[in-house]
Amino acid sequence: MDRLIIETLTGQGGSGESKTIFRNGSGTIGRDFSNDLILDDPYISPKHLQITALENKILVKDLKTKNGTRVNKDRLIRGEKVEINSGDEILVGRTHLKLFLSNHPVEPASKWDRVMAFRNFIDRAWVPVVTSLGFIFVAVWMKFLENPGGNFFQKQFYPLLIGSIALVLSSPGLISLYTFAKYKKSYFVRNLVVCNLVAFISYIYTVFDPFIFFHLLNRSMVALANNGVLFLMTLGELWICVRLVKDSLKLKDFVPITVFAIAIIFLAAMGNKEISLGFQGEPKYHSRIAPGMSPFTDPKGLDEFLNAGASEFTRVHE
Repeated sequence: MDRLIIETLTGQGGSGESKTIFRNGSGTIGRDFSNDLILDDPYISPKHLQITALENKILVKDLKTKNGTRVNKDRLIRGEKVEINSGDEILVGRTHLKLFLSNHPVEPASKWDRVMAFRNFIDRAWVPVVTSLGFIFVAVWMKFLENPGGNFFQKQFYPLLIGSIALVLSSPGLISLYTFAKYKKSYFVRNLVVCNLVAFISYIYTVFDPFIFFHLLNRSMVALANNGVLFLMTLGELWICVRLVKDSLKLKDFVPITVFAIAIIFLAAMGNKEISLGFQGEPKYHSRIAPGMSPFTDPKGLDEFLNAGASEFTRVHE
């Protein structure tokens, strides 16, 4: 008899969590300790399933269980036996299993790609410490530039420091909860590094966004552009964190990630005026104090722009 390999999945369509080998080509599955594969699932019968490897097929026999066995997500059997192919999926209780024969083809070895190199880099002990301290320093420093007076360290420094630490821990914490709920895996330290790096990039973006969107004098367009960029950053952050948990992502994995990113941007925009991301507050630019700042519709040379700007500021002062 051929060997039989049982792969326990993390969820429907999820990645493999563990593999069990029936070396004699047959075995039973259930909650009873006498089974070849013991599953701790209250919806599985003590003696639930008998599996036998044939020449090119696998024989699955439901042992007259209370909840039955679902084959390939659509066919429910109870007290019956069916033949399935190597690689097919069955559902016993709430546990998803994949059955393989020993001659089942496998994919070639994956190339050592950039994701693996990045994963090895962020697993170093010093990386999460340095990125966290760097994020906190940049957050405090940028706030200090807004109000460099002596009162900053007396009134704003410690609340800002505590808030930055809370932000450092909360973002990777939420992502870790999401990956654990969906894939039964989570890497808080890896998520911490990714969130710190993305936050650092977002800080750089906030410094340079006036130079990026200076031609957009319409408040709605500026808000749309800002939120679009921040949405892409958040989506990329979530994608990287999920990619570090799961080796390959399918289209169905992107749907909840996208919804999660939209929810984060929306809540951040509506929750605080200082991080309103353009939904609230006055527009930064106005045509009267930004002459010639529309290069796509009314470009001006440098001398003409400076002269027009000087005359506008003189007029406003008068």
